Amino acid sequence: MSEEHINLLCIVGSSPAVVTETVFALCCGIPAEEDDDEPVIVDTIEILTTAHGKRMLEPHLLSKLTEMAKDYPEAAHRIPTQAKFIEYIVFRDENGEALEDVRTAQANALMADMIHERVKALTNDEMPGLHASLAGGRKTMTYFLGSVMQFYARDHDVLSHVLTSIPAERCRHFFYPPPTPTPMSYRDGGGEVGFDASLQEVELHRVPFIRLRKFSTRLQGWPRNYMELIGRVQLGLLDTRVVVNARSGQIHVGDIELQLSPIQRALLLFMLLEKVRRRTPVPLNELTDSDSDRVDRLRRLYKDAVEPEHHEESFSPEPFFLVDAQLDDFIGARNSYQSHRSKINTRLRKQLPDSLMGLLEIDNVGPRGEAAYQPAIDVQDIQIIHGDRYL
Repeated sequence: MSEEHINLLCIVGSSPAVVTETVFALCCGIPAEEDDDEPVIVDTIEILTTAHGKRMLEPHLLSKLTEMAKDYPEAAHRIPTQAKFIEYIVFRDENGEALEDVRTAQANALMADMIHERVKALTNDEMPGLHASLAGGRKTMTYFLGSVMQFYARDHDVLSHVLTSIPAERCRHFFYPPPTPTPMSYRDGGGEVGFDASLQEVELHRVPFIRLRKFSTRLQGWPRNYMELIGRVQLGLLDTRVVVNARSGQIHVGDIELQLSPIQRALLLFMLLEKVRRRTPVPLNELTDSDSDRVDRLRRLYKDAVEPEHHEESFSPEPFFLVDAQLDDFIGARNSYQSHRSKINTRLRKQLPDSLMGLLEIDNVGPRGEAAYQPAIDVQDIQIIHGDRYL
């Protein structure tokens, strides 16, 4: 029977042992009688880590895998021992600089997006099976990995945690059980405790999780980042839609009516209506041309937000319907658009749960130097009321 090929994805802090022990269990371990798992061939290893983690791992990992292949020649063909099969993916900040550690909310969000990106790519239908290990790294790293696997993992993809006996766990020189007796020791309290490394157990625990890939595939187009994934799935699970009343200017997310200034309301309404018209992203230069048809629609939406009494149906404006700027001062000012976009996103964060705010945030998705905006929400999740005048 042919052996299964897999790709291994590991979350790692600074210890190469997390990777070597996982590879040993996959490639060299002897299956328990009650376990049907057979050794597999690890085609590639992707390691998600920090800049510090890469510096700690890179000098040792390949040599330890090479030693393992020599120690277990019958399993050597299953173990990747060439640098081209091992990739270090370092978490980066918003400027593309490698992160030394993940200690801020912004760094955690960027880390989640990178984990989302890699799992999405590695679970493409044409890819070999994915084995994702959450044994290393910070707790948030492993949570994000498990969370993303729920939405993308195929039936044969695996999430695991490698487990070792206590001496192996406490000894920083242990990487896998050698085939012959090998004395090692670890410090415990004030003294050294010796043990035989060859007798240590290394076991992979398959972590059970709810597989929602079939639900996720009903989303039109894979989400671009972690927050968009959470938001779109949350809308689907709650059977919630964003309801836009183009006549009154009201925007509801489930039971929540968004409270925005007229200019902010008009801009968000405009973006949602353009999304429904499938005319997003909206280039910034089209919003600064006072003669464009897009600006004409934005003017009408702003007029409706400021002067709701002209509607066919009466509408009593809430106190937040106060004019905070003249539209003519808004049109043509690039900085003004960017400022109001930032204010809208800030208001959304205050009014919506984390799982939903990412859907309505207006993102800049244009290439560098060519700003273009759109909300992340999918068209199927937007319901327009009284939109004939604008659509």
